[in-house]
Amino acid sequence: MKGELKYLKDNDMPIRAASRKWGIPTTTLSKWLGGLITTSKKGPPTILMCYEEDLIVEWCKEMASVGHGLQIANLKVEVTQIGQSRPNPFTNGLLGKSWWLGFKCRHPKLTLHTTEGLHKDEALNLRLAIVFSFYEILLKAYSTNPYGSAHLWNYDETGIQAGKNGAMGVLDRRGSMSVSYIIPKKLEWNTILCCVNSLGKSIPGFYLFKGKPQLQNYISKCDLMLAW
Repeated sequence: MKGELKYLKDNDMPIRAASRKWGIPTTTLSKWLGGLITTSKKGPPTILMCYEEDLIVEWCKEMASVGHGLQIANLKVEVTQIGQSRPNPFTNGLLGKSWWLGFKCRHPKLTLHTTEGLHKDEALNLRLAIVFSFYEILLKAYSTNPYGSAHLWNYDETGIQAGKNGAMGVLDRRGSMSVSYIIPKKLEWNTILCCVNSLGKSIPGFYLFKGKPQLQNYISKCDLMLAW
């Protein structure tokens, strides 16, 4: 940095031009010129070694891939436990916001994502062996029966959670399209189904709401409405 400052002063270069030339923020150059910064030391020392932080990052990705993504608080607890026997600059050994900002800066491929609720039953049915078994059965059905385009239908569903939103931010690799998080089963959901066949024809949407079944009175020769 001292060489850049000397060149800037000797050539009377504008700060903005120097910023574009060397890729250094204008505020940083201004602080160096004004004497507010006199050393290039970057922040406090890290608690973990480089290879340990890399392992932590891979662990975050692995936990997110199996539906148990880590929140920032979980990550801080784990790193605090690792660093208990090591010297650290934090108050009472507790990690603060500045540690997370530094960790995120050192590992830009790790970022926060908003999760999508995934029930435990759904997570179990998404296991690789079950998915392969489903497609083997489907291929056998297509090979045995000459289904036409009008008989091939695809339906999709979307769930709308009634009440408190269970979405939360967990850590995973940057660019992940879908991050799931297993949630308790006892939640109220409303479901919307839509169905389209291979010819582009569709049937009306189907809405499923939470309800309570009504049992009929099966007494012989009984008026159904009076029995309710």
